[in-house]
Amino acid sequence: MKDNEISLSYLQSLSTADLLLLADDYGIDIPEQLNRSFIISELYEVAQESLADEFESELVKTDAVVENSMTLPETYNETTVDFVLRTPAWIYVFWDISNSDMHNIIAQRSFVRLFLKICFWNEDEEKPEYSFDISISPESKYQYVLIPSNKKKISINLVAELSGKKFENLATSRQLMIPQSRPEITLESLDAPVEPIMELSGMKELLKSQYESHRES
Repeated sequence: MKDNEISLSYLQSLSTADLLLLADDYGIDIPEQLNRSFIISELYEVAQESLADEFESELVKTDAVVENSMTLPETYNETTVDFVLRTPAWIYVFWDISNSDMHNIIAQRSFVRLFLKICFWNEDEEKPEYSFDISISPESKYQYVLIPSNKKKISINLVAELSGKKFENLATSRQLMIPQSRPEITLESLDAPVEPIMELSGMKELLKSQYESHRES
């Protein structure tokens, strides 16, 4: 008999002899001449405690399964690059490189570096109207990038540079429209006055650093 099938009405329907046998199954020591109602009460209490323990054990197992299912692998062994807009001015770029590409390209003596090619597009153009490169290490997996203003669409290439100024495009992201509300990153805008709250945030230093590090040559 399962614990969740034991009810008071069921226990009351059993004979005293059956109650004593059930108590023996649960390991309950019943003194002789104990009142029948006390036997039923004791059996019901032990059955409910056993049911509660079983339920708690199942919850622990369920939590463990959920925790294990939420653990993502470090890599899916695919060469890919993509990004999301963190704000209208910042993008979060993430990528992965397969074992075969690591072996065939990056591990070779001709390998020079990896870089992200950040490309900006106008409507219905076959080639980007502007781009800049950001060098990355083979061990890295993500990069925050501050994007310039007045750009409509963006895409990203994951590129390997080989000796002799040869380039191999490993992966290309989707194109994404850029919301039109973000700081300008031009030589003129760096000297323009800003609101006090923006001054405190360190935005001017951030824009200057981005201009000096990633502007087009």
